[in-house]
Amino acid sequence: MTAIKRYLLGTTAIVDTLDHAMAISRSRRFRCKLVTIDGETIAASGAITGGATRHDDNGLLQQQQSAEKLQLTLPRCSLN
Repeated sequence: MTAIKRYLLGTTAIVDTLDHAMAISRSRRFRCKLVTIDGETIAASGAITGGATRHDDNGLLQQQQSAEKLQLTLPRCSLN
């Protein structure tokens, strides 16, 4: 199993945070690929990409559904 992991990961290391990845990457002079648990990637060139998508319900469809729901409930509310 270790040989398979070594083959698949090569010079890629998995780290917990982007800050730790940056520190490791700088100390190794950007010679390996680092990936955080959240999905950010630091390439051997130093380029930072990716990351986890935050599901904070601010997408266009979610906003449209929220607006429609508000329009349906507003007539039932009274300002008196």
